[in-house]
Amino acid sequence: SDYKKNGMFITESNSVNFNYEPVASVAAMQISGYLPSDKMQKTFTEDVYGSSSTASPVLSKKFLEASREQVLDELCKKAKQIGANGILNLQIKYIPATTESYSGYEASGMAIKK
Repeated sequence: SDYKKNGMFITESNSVNFNYEPVASVAAMQISGYLPSDKMQKTFTEDVYGSSSTASPVLSKKFLEASREQVLDELCKKAKQIGANGILNLQIKYIPATTESYSGYEASGMAIKK
């Protein structure tokens, strides 16, 4: 796999037959949605004490669909940032869409150093 070629050992098992040093638990989440654009939009809030405005990014027309591969890439990146070269007990869970958000994936595991 590409991960193995890049020096990253990944398994769903929580035990392996070699010595390793546990580094930390790692987790990543990817939710589908529209990408923010470079444009900012003023939003106004009116309440009892008056009105205020804040700038928030406008969403683009480009929709990004979350995938298992994207969330696994993100998890590996986080593991490498803390000096790990492996992930044990890999779990990837599907997050169903709700009325408030789109669907996505959540990945977690134990980052290790072989």
